[in-house]
Amino acid sequence: MAAGLTVRREKLDDLRQFFNKNTNNPPLAESLVDATISISGIHLDLMNWIEKIGPFGAGNPQPLFMIPNCTFQDFQIRKEKHISFRLRGEEGKLLEGMAFNVVGNALEDAFAKNKGMHAIGRLQTDTWQGKKRIKFYLEDVITQAP
Repeated sequence: MAAGLTVRREKLDDLRQFFNKNTNNPPLAESLVDATISISGIHLDLMNWIEKIGPFGAGNPQPLFMIPNCTFQDFQIRKEKHISFRLRGEEGKLLEGMAFNVVGNALEDAFAKNKGMHAIGRLQTDTWQGKKRIKFYLEDVITQAP
């Protein structure tokens, strides 16, 4: 089951407080992801293994990963609604990434705050000019309390 709603930015904190107050046992963020991984643990052998558990679709979604304690670098708006970026992990390694349809919503704000985020998304192999590379497709972030 799925649902959607539109919330004005200035009301987002009110909505968050309402959910926190009215839910008895909110799920832990870790329960929403398949695995927590560091950028140094992301390599082509891992991607080959992930491809073997496909094909992916409604009954078999791509694995969802959380990369903890990371920051966004070199982010740029693309086609007025997407953001490309480089993700720096806590060990200092970098990973290219993309966030689709985030300009103008709460996820865009994470790029401005950019302090110790936990990035949640999917990994995909991309081939460009004959060279394979791995990209991270951002779906959500968990911000750490100030």
